[in-house]
Amino acid sequence: MHHVDRVVNLIESHGQYADVRMLTSIQDGPESIAAITEVLARVGAEPVLRTFAAGTSDGVYMVGVCIQRMDLCVPVSDLPNSGIVGEVKAFKDAEVRRLTREYSA
Repeated sequence: MHHVDRVVNLIESHGQYADVRMLTSIQDGPESIAAITEVLARVGAEPVLRTFAAGTSDGVYMVGVCIQRMDLCVPVSDLPNSGIVGEVKAFKDAEVRRLTREYSA
């Protein structure tokens, strides 16, 4: 539960600008669930469950990548000037080019 204060501060400071997603830690199990419950209680939020099933619509499918690299973690206020945004964008652009070459018809 040592991250609760930090997460609450982030939500209170920046939550109005973003959707906030909290994932449980498999390693920490019940402690992780208790921490999420504490955060929700402290900010007065209700959990939302979103379930997606592949193949249920005729829409365009989209994929996303979740990058969790500790070397890319900085305080939120430092992010805009850190160079990390450019690094991630350059990586994404390079991957788009590579995947386009590899899978284009």
